[in-house]
Amino acid sequence: MIPWFLSTNSAGMILTRLRFLILPTIHMWKTQIPSGRSLMISSGIWGIMAFEYLNLSVANKVGWVEYNRLPFNGFNWEMLGQEDVRVVVLSSTLDNYFSAATDLTIFDGIRPKKMREWVKICHGHLMQNAHNPLLAAIHGMAVGGGLELTSHCDFCFAAEDAKIGQLEIAINFIPPVGTTQTLACLIGRPKAIKFLYDSKILSAIKALDIGLVDKLHPAEELRPYVQSYAESLASNPTKVLAAIRRCITLGGGMPFEKSLDYEIEQAAALTDTPDFIEGVKTFLEKN
Repeated sequence: MIPWFLSTNSAGMILTRLRFLILPTIHMWKTQIPSGRSLMISSGIWGIMAFEYLNLSVANKVGWVEYNRLPFNGFNWEMLGQEDVRVVVLSSTLDNYFSAATDLTIFDGIRPKKMREWVKICHGHLMQNAHNPLLAAIHGMAVGGGLELTSHCDFCFAAEDAKIGQLEIAINFIPPVGTTQTLACLIGRPKAIKFLYDSKILSAIKALDIGLVDKLHPAEELRPYVQSYAESLASNPTKVLAAIRRCITLGGGMPFEKSLDYEIEQAAALTDTPDFIEGVKTFLEKN
């Protein structure tokens, strides 16, 4: 049975958004979910790839979405959500590859109209509105579309032997999954434009130096560390994590006065949560 969970929670939303960064087709695709109901996907030219390319697991409220598409994880995502997930980690099951490139078969014969549709769908399902913390755990080769997803994550951890690059210039193209914008925010305009102009594979140390990744670990220690860190995040109230992420990720792209108004609304909304009321009460009782 296909392990499909339909939910309105934030983890489900994150993975639903990831699901639409997928292979273009020209038909509708139908699958069964455990309840026996059918889910029909139809959005013009977009179809769904098989679950066989994914390993999905949950441990202590941390959901791991691990891409497993031999031989080298050509980027072509299909995801699912689960209600007990508070933190999402993007990773890979292959020893030598996080993601080797976009699956270029989807671009064979594509022309401006279809490319606009593809990029618009990618942009419409980015993870900026996700409520859960998003982490990336990179090992091996990470280039192309898979690497683009990590630029939307909150933290990016990498193995010391990881190799990272955006090589789209080699096919006279750009990284279109919002990366031209996120890179400038992450590492600054000069470094971002040089990174894309040069189109080189960087060592993990160099990627850390320019800010593409946040922390390095020996390959064998990467997953245990990320799991431990994710569990520490998952122990926090979900609504405050969501508020922090919204204020920084969404508010950071607003004009300053509007971002302050947005912060006001997030702060006000938290006062209605049981976690806030109990937290203040407990603090006052102890002090």
